[in-house]
Amino acid sequence: MNTPPSVQSDKPVKGIRAHAIGIAWPASIEYIVMTGIMLADTIYISRVGTEEVAGVSIAFTLIFMFVALFNAVAIASTTVVAQAKGAGRMDIGERGGAQSMLLAVLLGLVTGAVGFAAAGYTMRLMGLAGVAASAGATYMGTVLLSSPLYAIAIPSRARRTA
Repeated sequence: MNTPPSVQSDKPVKGIRAHAIGIAWPASIEYIVMTGIMLADTIYISRVGTEEVAGVSIAFTLIFMFVALFNAVAIASTTVVAQAKGAGRMDIGERGGAQSMLLAVLLGLVTGAVGFAAAGYTMRLMGLAGVAASAGATYMGTVLLSSPLYAIAIPSRARRTA
């Protein structure tokens, strides 16, 4: 039976916290940067009009849902690779990591294509019309075209972390 490392070692809790922070800080920076980009976009778009800001703000929420989906793939990938590494079975870890990358590519392509194609419908579904719906759809569709790249970046970072 495998005992968790915190029970096996005499390593103080402070050392475990430092290790957890060392693993978590890149994701924290990523979210800060992403939020900063969206804030800058909002400031820029606010010069155009309030309806445009409304549309883009709704798009932000939907885009973050896709980011959460990509992060779920990264968490699963990290778990599989870390467990395999801990068990001394890097063959399983490599296979799991490769499969998560394939899933990320497919997920990125699907979300990019579907998100771009359905952006206008999604904005109307969220209750927007006119200029607000048009601005939100344009922003969301444009950002989601980059989802394949983003979807690949997250699990690849997770594999390196594990």
